[in-house]
Amino acid sequence: MTVRSIVQVAALVLALIFCISPPTLAQSGGWERSVDWGPGSGAGGESPVGWSQPPPAETTDTGEAYFPSSIAESSGALIEESRSGQYARASSPAAATDLLAAIPGGSQNLFWIVSSDGTRYWRSVNIPQYRYARLLLIPSTSGPLILEERYPTGQVRTYNFGNVWAHNQYRLWFYADGPGTYQVRYRIGNGPYSDILTFHVGAGAPVPPPTPDGRPNIQIVTQAVDPQTNRVYYSYNQQGLQIFRIKVLVTGPDLYRIRSVHYQLHPTFSPSEQTRTNPRNNFELELWTWGAFNMPITITTTDGRVHRYDYRFTFGDQLRDAQRRGVPFVRVR
Repeated sequence: MTVRSIVQVAALVLALIFCISPPTLAQSGGWERSVDWGPGSGAGGESPVGWSQPPPAETTDTGEAYFPSSIAESSGALIEESRSGQYARASSPAAATDLLAAIPGGSQNLFWIVSSDGTRYWRSVNIPQYRYARLLLIPSTSGPLILEERYPTGQVRTYNFGNVWAHNQYRLWFYADGPGTYQVRYRIGNGPYSDILTFHVGAGAPVPPPTPDGRPNIQIVTQAVDPQTNRVYYSYNQQGLQIFRIKVLVTGPDLYRIRSVHYQLHPTFSPSEQTRTNPRNNFELELWTWGAFNMPITITTTDGRVHRYDYRFTFGDQLRDAQRRGVPFVRVR
């Protein structure tokens, strides 16, 4: 074999090596896409994508004031705090009105764990299982927000939340549904990463007890943006009215206690009453609709008790928020 042919073979081998791409993980419940980079194996315990060693918790306070067992909004939604009144806007982690000015090197993407009332801040916490942690995001630039979550197994899942605006405050909720150490960070497009938030979820924490009146600890959630595709789907009915595909779900720590969910719809729907019995899809009800209405919901628990909820079905604010964030609206014909 000549020297020239040896060089050609070596070049071909190198080309094959560098063409190998990381393994991909099929989508399974995330907002848009997931990639599994495997457990960390680099120097200092870092994974190939630069995750740091999980630090110890800065707080061990685990009361409802910090980490509630139920929330009043969807845990899968990124919410612009200035346009939502369900929770008070988070205050500054330092005694300053401008969060960016309060932090050294304030041009970075800011990321904090905050108490449920938005007054206390941490970057690493102990949190009981089946609790929610409130997150505060302040991006330094405008563009698509990409969030990454590292699971205790080392698997990293990536979620696309659509476009955000520079220096606006956004709220997101982390749900501690399994024991172990989780880490979360984000970036805007291909820009620099934010700080990494760490959640040490306690193993064997008991499921929160039911409320004093025996009602299960659940939340009823309306979902206008499809979490798997990050899209809003719409069409037109026979009368020419624009209608949207909207889902109603039941979530929360006591989901395992639910046997069935009965939805009573507006009389214009046919059928106007529907029952769901599958907890694996959160007793999902899918509607094509154009307006808001009162939706009485009856929940039957596994012990035979029946509980009625007077639920106001509305989704206009979610559509307006999706438009502001640049979520695509896709017509279904």
